[in-house]
This record gives sequence, structure tokens and C-alpha cells, in this order.
Amino acid sequence: MDIEKGAVDIARLRFWLSIVVDEETPSPLPNLDYKIMQGNSLIESFMGVDLSKLTYEKEYKKDKGEISLFDDEKNRLQKTVSHLLSSYYSCSDHDRKVKLQQEISDTINKQLEAQAYNPEILAQLKDINLAENNKFFLWHT
Repeated sequence: MDIEKGAVDIARLRFWLSIVVDEETPSPLPNLDYKIMQGNSLIESFMGVDLSKLTYEKEYKKDKGEISLFDDEKNRLQKTVSHLLSSYYSCSDHDRKVKLQQEISDTINKQLEAQAYNPEILAQLKDINLAENNKFFLWHT
């Protein structure tokens, strides 16, 4: 985790180079997008808006995080983000991962709209890449 984009890119390159140098036979390089990330690790809010509750947290062990008829819009979107994240981390197809990353971002934006935050703050949040920015870091996502 680093606040500077250049430092993140250099760290990824360094890991890839060390893997390539140590390999006797070439193998596919790992995707380091979710292991080495850009963001401000000390802040999980933006302009006073708490962004720490964007994923669903199970309240008890029997809770499977499934969407039910009794969920409000916020809970439904939280559970959707959680399901998309688990799909993203278990997916090995690059094109599918790109689509899932966009779906996660879109769902988070819908969730922020559903929580009725200030429209000016929402407009600024939509312009920020949630996965790579120097303003905050979303630990749960």
C-alpha cells in the first residue's frame, strides 16, 4: 500500500522481475492489482462521508449473506458488493475480472446514491477511481 502511484508501479515491476529471474521455465505472471495497491491507508472516508461500511458484515454465524425480501436497498447493495468481490478474487479470466471490477465500482456508486449523500460529494466520488487514488483506501473492498 502506498499513496504514490509511481511507488506502486515500481513495487509491482520489482516483484514481476524477481519472479522472472528466479524461474527456470516461463510461467504466467500473477495479477498483483489486489495485492499491491495505491491509496491512503490511514483514511477510509471522503469529505466527511464514511466509506467503511460498503460491504456486508455478517452479524452471526448462520448468516450466509444471501439477499432476502426483507433487505433494504443498502443491505441489498452491500451483499451484492460482497458477492462481486468474492467472484473477483476467485476469477482467473482477465476480461471477466475487468467486468467484475467495473460492476463493483458501479454497485458502490449506487450504494452511495442510495444513502442520500450530498450530490456534490457524490459527483466528486464518481470521478475518483475507487481502486487507485491518493485520497482514501477502502479496506473492505
